[in-house]
Amino acid sequence: MLKKVGGDIFADLDRRVELTKKLVKELSVEFAELYVTHLIENIRNNKFGFTLSDVTLSNRIQRGVTSTTPLIDTGEYIKAIIQKGAEVRMAKGVHKGGLSYEELSNILEFGRKDKSVPAFPVWQMTYDEVQPIFTKRIKKRLKDLHK
Repeated sequence: MLKKVGGDIFADLDRRVELTKKLVKELSVEFAELYVTHLIENIRNNKFGFTLSDVTLSNRIQRGVTSTTPLIDTGEYIKAIIQKGAEVRMAKGVHKGGLSYEELSNILEFGRKDKSVPAFPVWQMTYDEVQPIFTKRIKKRLKDLHK
């Protein structure tokens, strides 16, 4: 693979390191984009089959909410999911229920200790879903880079 001698080997190595760093940055952004796309799609389609309790459904009906899909009440939750570069997070701000979007996201993902809100681990399940797809993509791109 490296057939050069002396300083040329190190110059080639430096070039490969820089190309790899650039690729890692690009892949990080690609992964965030892929993840957010799947996350929002999984929430909208209730891909993991989460169900709402009768109490929650009743509360929604009383408020005039027609959606029976978990995590979709007003659409505010999905709108608060932000992807900027390689970062994926909840927007700063407060949900109309009084919690910050980050607090709301944590409660919905992990549930409450008293079980008044069950866990809807859509962030983790989506990560588990896209991680193998992305691992294959990373391996292929690294292999292509170092041909």
